[in-house]
Amino acid sequence: MAYSELRPESLENYDGTDGIRLGDLKELNPDTLEFKKSPTILIVRFSLSIAKHQYFTFIL
Repeated sequence: MAYSELRPESLENYDGTDGIRLGDLKELNPDTLEFKKSPTILIVRFSLSIAKHQYFTFIL
């Protein structure tokens, strides 16, 4: 969160039923759960955004 400029509210919704998923990480190898390259892209879906638009950020 420190380098990607994400707010804690964007990690999940207000009642905890929806949040960031593994599919939101675009460079993640699902077999080993390792990043293919670093930094990787994290997609924040419109349902988690306060402004109700989808955006992306980079994480290490």
